[in-house]
Amino acid sequence: MDTIKITELITMPIEILLENGISIVGNVFSIDPETLNFIIATFKNETTIESIEFIPKMTIIDYKIINNHDMLKYPAACFRNKEFVSKLFDKLLPEGSNTKNLCGENVENRQKALLEFLKTKKIQQVTVEQETQAIIIAKNFRVNSPYGIDDIVCSMPHILKRMKIVLEPFFESH
Repeated sequence: MDTIKITELITMPIEILLENGISIVGNVFSIDPETLNFIIATFKNETTIESIEFIPKMTIIDYKIINNHDMLKYPAACFRNKEFVSKLFDKLLPEGSNTKNLCGENVENRQKALLEFLKTKKIQQVTVEQETQAIIIAKNFRVNSPYGIDDIVCSMPHILKRMKIVLEPFFESH
């Protein structure tokens, strides 16, 4: 699945069939482009999200986008327009950091500083993805441009937590 298709799925109503036979219906909150793990928001009613479900790719047997003609079989909230669902999702996210306003030169300097910081911490298996300039650590952990605390992506919560602790001094000083 390419990045464009992944992006198009965000906020879409979806049904996922898991290997244990359980079916989860909700809207796509996020998909990790590296691992293809899903995060799905299930609705309690028209305006309230009941739960956020993390679904590892390895547990997914199949998924399908739910069409409007299936409206009677699924929660009505799933079929709200994309803007409405997106606004609900935005309420769940923390306030953004100030790194989004950096100019290109500052972003480049920030990347260099982060790479140097990783080197001094003796973090190994660090690469820079040519296409996106994301910093990849051991294939599982990535820091996207503009390299702020909100730009960290990792589908393994224990690695994410530990690496945030390691990187905290960098984010506090930059």
